[in-house]
Amino acid sequence: MGRENGNFVRSHKRERPTRYDPRERPWYIAAKKTPKFVVRTEPYPSLTTQDINIGVVKALVDEQGHFFGAVGIDVTLANLTNYIYMLNSQLIPKGKCFFLTGMVRF
Repeated sequence: MGRENGNFVRSHKRERPTRYDPRERPWYIAAKKTPKFVVRTEPYPSLTTQDINIGVVKALVDEQGHFFGAVGIDVTLANLTNYIYMLNSQLIPKGKCFFLTGMVRF
């Protein structure tokens, strides 16, 4: 979760400390641009690992509709690739599962 004042909350400890302002990250920017929707981001590089992430994010707004932050989750492309491989090889061997890119709103 990131706030408009630059503060943030993480679900787990970072592997290595880095200078971090959530307002500069693609997931935060995507949520702020589309405050009425849950948004899946384009792939973007992690700051703390070698992974490429895809975020699922939502803007945080107050009762008057003013934006004050964003919350979301990241899925690494490595984990997503492993999951799709498992689906294709074990659960649906006669079909195919694939991932489409592009901004998607739910």
